[in-house]
Amino acid sequence: MRNASHPLRVIGYVRCSTAEQAASGYGLTSQEDMLRAAADRNGWELIKIVCDEGASGKHLDRPGLREALALAPHADAIAVAKLDRLTRSLVGLSDLMEWGQRNGLALIALDLGLDTSTDAGRLVARIMASVGEWERERISERTRSAASVRRSEGKQMGRPVSEHGKSWGGW
Repeated sequence: MRNASHPLRVIGYVRCSTAEQAASGYGLTSQEDMLRAAADRNGWELIKIVCDEGASGKHLDRPGLREALALAPHADAIAVAKLDRLTRSLVGLSDLMEWGQRNGLALIALDLGLDTSTDAGRLVARIMASVGEWERERISERTRSAASVRRSEGKQMGRPVSEHGKSWGGW
């Protein structure tokens, strides 16, 4: 994945969850400082630091993360100060690792020492991806089981249908 003839080209990614955290700037500044220090220490070329302000880590569909991934052709890795700034979900991590592998992009989480540009980092990532896959399978199994029980009890499945035949979205 890494070309030893040039320094690791890294996109930094920082995120805070609330508007208040974004307004204070302290959390974002701390994350940026950690990324810049790691770049200096490791000889990385820090291409850009991309930010998501006031965005939840629950889902991967965030403007800053989309921008960071769009920069993939110009980089070797995306680095975060803490893994939970990238995602709070093992499934999300697994999805990002799979995408990165297909696109030649390593993931680096400073707090865990996770670096998929190294052999050991890829091993740890594969173990984490396996756990994520197992988690997906368990969720699917529980969902099927619960749906089966609801059907056997004659309960409504899915969104209720209005008198006009349209699904009600709650608004």
